Amino acid sequence: MKESLSARLERFKQSNKKRTSDHINANTTNLLMCTDDEVALILALRAKKLRMDQNKTQSDIAALGNFPTSAYSLFERTGKISLNSFIKTVRALGRLDELSSVLAETVSDKIDAYEKNLKSTRQRVSKR
Repeated sequence: MKESLSARLERFKQSNKKRTSDHINANTTNLLMCTDDEVALILALRAKKLRMDQNKTQSDIAALGNFPTSAYSLFERTGKISLNSFIKTVRALGRLDELSSVLAETVSDKIDAYEKNLKSTRQRVSKR
């Protein structure tokens, strides 16, 4: 009996997921060249490495974060996690302070704002 198209598609998706996670490197520093899914997997791999370095189980991290172990397990395998659970994970790993630089104003932003302020500031007194 021939395999149905949907079954073949599902098998392809599963094999493609395995290939994607196989070529992801947790030490990748240039995230600009990565897809969103790859960035999520990189973060998941980094979290897994930190967890293992701290000799903690997935259950330990989930318990510290007060969310289901299954959610954390899914995160390590796929990179999929809610933002709140991700924050709880980072906190449980003792790295919450690293999130303070995410989306923070950069030096370039500050310079641009300063220059814009200089241009809009009146340079002369108006004539009477």
